[in-house]
Amino acid sequence: MLFLPILLSVFGATVPTGISPVSFSAIERSPLEDFPASFQNITAPLAQPADGNTVLVVVADYVASALSVELTQFQTDLAAEGWNVTVQNMSGGTASDLKDLVLGTTDIDGAIFVGFLPAAWYEEDYWAQEEFPCELYFMDLDGIWTDTDSNGLLDTHTGDVAPEIWLGRIDAHAAEFGSELLMLSQYFQKNHLYRTGALTPPSRALAYNDDDWSSYTDCGLNSIYGSSGVTVVNSETQTTAENYLSRLGEGYEFVHLMAHSCPWGHTFKVPSGMSGTVMAPEIAQVNPNTAFLQLFSCSNARWTETGCLGNWYLFGTDMGLLISGAAKTGSMLDFEYFYNPVGSGSTFGEAFRDWWEYEAQGGFSSTERAWFYGNALLGDPTLKPTGAMAVNAGVGHSSRPTDVFPVSTSSKSDCFPAVDTHESITAIAWLTGENGRLDVASRFYDDSSDSWSQVYIVDADEYWDNAVSVCFDNSGTPWLAWSDFDLSTYSYRIKTAHGIPFESVVTAVPQEGYQVSPDLAFTDRMWLVWQDWEATGGRIMLKSLDGSVPVQQLSASGSWAESPVISEDYSGDLHALWVKQTPSGSSVVWCHGDEAGFSTPEIISTGNFCHSPHIALANGVLVAVWQSDGAVSAVNSRIWNGSQWESVNTVASGEKHMINPVVCTTPEDGQAVYWQEGRSDAVAMTSVLTTEGWSAPFQPVSPGGPVWNPVASGGSIYWAGTQGGDWNIYTEVSTGIQQGSSPVHPAPVVLNNPVNSNLSIMFSGGGYSFTGIISLYDIAGRKVLETPVSAEAGEVFSVDCSSLPSGIYSLTADNFSTAVQFTLLR
Repeated sequence: MLFLPILLSVFGATVPTGISPVSFSAIERSPLEDFPASFQNITAPLAQPADGNTVLVVVADYVASALSVELTQFQTDLAAEGWNVTVQNMSGGTASDLKDLVLGTTDIDGAIFVGFLPAAWYEEDYWAQEEFPCELYFMDLDGIWTDTDSNGLLDTHTGDVAPEIWLGRIDAHAAEFGSELLMLSQYFQKNHLYRTGALTPPSRALAYNDDDWSSYTDCGLNSIYGSSGVTVVNSETQTTAENYLSRLGEGYEFVHLMAHSCPWGHTFKVPSGMSGTVMAPEIAQVNPNTAFLQLFSCSNARWTETGCLGNWYLFGTDMGLLISGAAKTGSMLDFEYFYNPVGSGSTFGEAFRDWWEYEAQGGFSSTERAWFYGNALLGDPTLKPTGAMAVNAGVGHSSRPTDVFPVSTSSKSDCFPAVDTHESITAIAWLTGENGRLDVASRFYDDSSDSWSQVYIVDADEYWDNAVSVCFDNSGTPWLAWSDFDLSTYSYRIKTAHGIPFESVVTAVPQEGYQVSPDLAFTDRMWLVWQDWEATGGRIMLKSLDGSVPVQQLSASGSWAESPVISEDYSGDLHALWVKQTPSGSSVVWCHGDEAGFSTPEIISTGNFCHSPHIALANGVLVAVWQSDGAVSAVNSRIWNGSQWESVNTVASGEKHMINPVVCTTPEDGQAVYWQEGRSDAVAMTSVLTTEGWSAPFQPVSPGGPVWNPVASGGSIYWAGTQGGDWNIYTEVSTGIQQGSSPVHPAPVVLNNPVNSNLSIMFSGGGYSFTGIISLYDIAGRKVLETPVSAEAGEVFSVDCSSLPSGIYSLTADNFSTAVQFTLLR
């Protein structure tokens, strides 16, 4: 987390100040805003009680059809609890149009926005110039909101400023750690299971208050769980990143966290200095048995930011249902006015409105606007704690069956590696929490002497680095690019370094907006591509680092572009991919060229939910891959034949999240694709290109722990994981990518999810057979069923689950290192 040079303190509380998030001009607006306002009722009315309050559910058009079953169940659940429910499809319009819909809904008590719908943006400069999405705009039905300088940002709020309704958002568009549709579907499934008593988190709460708020205790949570039901951790020597994760794994229905943060991490302090940063993969790996969180943590609930932790808790865990937090610097105060109504039986939405009404008495001062105007609820505000005692034993990975080598050895978390190899030298870089926040670390391996260099911290500073890329030039010099936080402007620029150990650091792209997502590639010169959020929606920019090719824009003017990657081909041309957002979803766009110019961008993907592209020249074959989402998650590819792209091929597909595919060369000079499959139970999967096409996916390593963001180069795989300890970067040098090889052990695949009565399972993995024990665990980690199985690879068999109640379960098999999750609906 970033601190301002002087910690701000008002109302007797230190502001959890953090990195300045992306500004309004740097955020993609909802694509719906480019179309005329259009709303349509998409569900038949249910029989409703005459005295019930109305909930307006507004669904973005591009997800409405795919979620029809889930939305019908959601409407049924709400109606059963006494709500009048109106579900509207939105296919065009602005934040103002969306508010008009709210205003026109009779007897409305609250609203829930599903999908990438417009947001209202506000600007204020009490602490510093801030631009942020402001949900109060939709909640206050009779106040006066104005944009006095006509710059697209609200800046004045007068009249009756208290809210009349509550609001929650269920929006996974910026959560790039899985399929958007699948994440939304799974959210509504666990929502239903919680309402019906099938999900039963422990009926207790954790208040975890870092050093600057060590004087706080349970903050009013005792009104919900009783004094004995709230665990308070506020010792300045105990509140560390490691201790927080440990506590999180103990299982609490409600977690109240007070820690300095940015959208992507929590940072903790001890009296002697910093004590670590918690990053997203660590939360997913713990997979806390927690339904509700209060994030007194700067910008953690800024749902518009890619990878914000609020979305991680909501969509990246099996239990997350509602997040209270802020989309800017500041947060909630006077927590008892939120918790007391919940303890008296109110929903979280009703309590949120009550809290706002308390704070709005006498109007909002400039200080109060700075503190409160970014507050938001992510998830379903019609929920209330139900509570059920349970023990969160968890389902962990088995002890690691093979040796791995720790590339990083930091006592703090290390994640998100990038790697490249030239002849015998491999250069690897990653993000490290060694300094308490995030820096770039690197290390070098010499295959000729089988030796590793020391770990180097690159351009050490106090603030948050992000997004590393590594590439060698033709002389064997390694280059590094990353997105570097600029304290003087509170935004991001691109830096590069070259040589061993990356000491020649320069600012390649100065801070003239918000410069992120760099990627490097070498043809006859070193190229840098990046995403520039200076223009609304983002632009894909390119330049050569030797200055021979000036900055140019690759993406079409006015398009909504992000996530650029580049690669050379065998002729010396440069190819670029990126993601284009549209009202119907997202597509992968391509262009190619050289110093003389680049071709007109073309869409090369199929389907409406394509993202996370990668492109690389693997032993003379240029391969493009990306993640494709829909009813199932998939990795798709196309091969460049020298003049055009061949047809789209599916590398792998399934019901588990397939994340961040990358292309690499095998040790046998073939082509392979790696990806991460799953999240809390993440494994590395790969497929090798054969004469018949892509091979059946298999597990190239089985380290006995989670495998996050696998990358490969020089015949070796690298990943972020725990292996039973803290998060580090690992490799298993002895394990190459053998064409046609099979996993270390056959992998169980759930064929029907959700399950009604009989669970259908098949073991994948070449010619392997499986003989051993299948075990099922409930969400609390208790073993609920065990059965012996003997099956050939590809053989389908059933497990009778008719004796089990509805819920989320995990399946484990002997000698298989991860748990496979499924939902049982009865």
